[in-house]
Amino acid sequence: MESTSFNIPWWLDSPAIIGFYGIFYSIFNKWLWKCNIFRKIRLVKLPNLNGSWKGYVTSSYDEYSEKYDADFEIKQDWNRISIMGKFKMSKSYSISGSILIDDRTEITVSYDYMNEPFTQSTNTMAIHRGFNRLSLSPNGKELSGLYFSGRGRENIGELKLEKV
Repeated sequence: MESTSFNIPWWLDSPAIIGFYGIFYSIFNKWLWKCNIFRKIRLVKLPNLNGSWKGYVTSSYDEYSEKYDADFEIKQDWNRISIMGKFKMSKSYSISGSILIDDRTEITVSYDYMNEPFTQSTNTMAIHRGFNRLSLSPNGKELSGLYFSGRGRENIGELKLEKV
């Protein structure tokens, strides 16, 4: 009886390692980073902000005299975050964003956004860009901070949100 030996060439084995890494990274990026076990062993510090957030915004436009309802939806995985806001007269969406975790465990969400007014909004509203810098409360249920809008609006204000 004759035995046959088959050796896998080196160039076929290398892609298998890269493929395994890619599969593991994809699973971690989508699901595993949310698991509490990784937070307990301090492998993951990134907060899970996914979900609906409700609150209000105040503006220098009307000298902070009114609180405008704000509904936000945050979609996040390990390496990306997308933030969408809806208001009475407009909607906004993030263009780029980051989550900063400093040594004192203070967590800051910063992002620049594009705001698009609805057709029924006032004539002074125009498409504009802006920037938000929000702090996450220690219990992870509130985001609050300041924003400013860019050229065309040039307003500043405060945004307060609670996780639904």
